[in-house]
Amino acid sequence: MIPGTDRFNGPAGDSPASKPPPRDPGAYEPRGPLPPDPPPENPPPQRNEVGHPLFRVCFYLGTIYVLMNLVGLLALGVYSAVKHPDQGVEGFAALAENLGTLGLLLVFALSAPVAFVWTLFFRRTLQQRTFSSLGFRRRRWLSRSAVGWVAGVVLSGAVLLAGIVAGVYEPHLPTEPVRWSLLLALCLGFVVQGATEEIIVRGYAQKNMVEWRGATRSFGWILVFPSAVFSFAHISNPEVGPVPVANTFLIGLALGALVLAQGDLWAAIGFHAGWNFGLAGVWSLPVSGIAPEGWLVVETNEGLPDWARLAFGGAYGPEGGLVVTVLVVLAISILLPAAMDRWPRDRWGAGE
Repeated sequence: MIPGTDRFNGPAGDSPASKPPPRDPGAYEPRGPLPPDPPPENPPPQRNEVGHPLFRVCFYLGTIYVLMNLVGLLALGVYSAVKHPDQGVEGFAALAENLGTLGLLLVFALSAPVAFVWTLFFRRTLQQRTFSSLGFRRRRWLSRSAVGWVAGVVLSGAVLLAGIVAGVYEPHLPTEPVRWSLLLALCLGFVVQGATEEIIVRGYAQKNMVEWRGATRSFGWILVFPSAVFSFAHISNPEVGPVPVANTFLIGLALGALVLAQGDLWAAIGFHAGWNFGLAGVWSLPVSGIAPEGWLVVETNEGLPDWARLAFGGAYGPEGGLVVTVLVVLAISILLPAAMDRWPRDRWGAGE
């Protein structure tokens, strides 16, 4: 074969493969660089968030803890000065020790607006995000809250029933007329208390961890960190001990997984409020070491063996017992896979 020739078509330059395609006279030939692509119709918002997410959350939690306690102490001080002007510090201390469940809820309700405003400031001003993105979707909010509330009341009643069967609790019907105003006040108070705690821990703290580490599904930051904060917030409660602290941490994990699975806070707020109201307002059992003011009269039998106190929490209430430990671990085993099933759809709302 002669170099420079094609076996079938003669010279290499005459090969059909080497010839350029015929030019279309109507084809557009750009002159110079191509114009840039048009911007998308709905571009993602450009946010200039202040500070590192972890530092911002820690600063938020520390400041909101201080502010809420200052408001509560101020409210107690004003009430003590008006009610007992001659008792001074002694009157203030006696008032703080004998508030009861309703008094504590009232103080908490006075400090709740501070928590709301402070959270709104961090979310809107420092992060340039909406408050609703913390988990307040309007879709099915009433049904999810109601189902969560009923589940909390029913589950707390199941714990009471287990204690009655075990011989730990002895219930009695009230001999006085039902104080419906007290029950209503307790119900509303626990709604405010449960909603505020959920906004702070599962709303702001957990949501920021999702936005920071959601793409990697880092449960250490997304679930463990907020649950540790939730447990630490109860460490100064009366009658606290190792089991109550561990149970509060596990309850935080379960509520956090519920929020991830549902995509909002409604069910968690409902369950939190219903559980506390069921224990203290209906079944008259202690809530996190706080004495109850409920409808049913429940006596704890004296001389209980150690296993009974360990199982049902003693003076701290059922949240300090191993029965609740088993229930919460079972709940986590159900809710955590549900949360993982939702992650591929929207990464737990990390882009909201």
